[in-house]
Amino acid sequence: MIRRWFVAIAGAICLAAAGEAAACSCMAEKTTVIEVLRAGYVVAQGVATGVQDRPAQGDDLGFYDDQIAYTVAVAKSLNRRLPEEVTVLTAADGAMCGVSLEIGAEAMLLLHPDEEEVFSVSLCGQLLVDALIEDWRVLFDAMPAAGSR
Repeated sequence: MIRRWFVAIAGAICLAAAGEAAACSCMAEKTTVIEVLRAGYVVAQGVATGVQDRPAQGDDLGFYDDQIAYTVAVAKSLNRRLPEEVTVLTAADGAMCGVSLEIGAEAMLLLHPDEEEVFSVSLCGQLLVDALIEDWRVLFDAMPAAGSR
């Protein structure tokens, strides 16, 4: 009997001491390149050239409290003409579906534009890019280089 009480009290202490939990859960949907583009997403090929942390910008529920802003030099884009350089926001934590870009490395990104033309990227969107990577490469390879737009 004492052992049960000890286990119950120890469990309650562990639960009370635990911090907030967050987890990113998304699955690559069965979709096509056409469906992704019709949904209004912008797919861009470019290189991350800089990064900076942003202060908390979350909504009332606390989602995406801490963000990272990447500067991306855009080589090519589908579904919308982008400037040569854009700022791309993502959650700072992978548990909140944030994406980590390597500075100086080429990346293909599924960008979510908002009403103010601010772009964001998430792990879930990147799964869609990865699932269709060969199709995206064929499309981008068929496009002229950025300097010849």
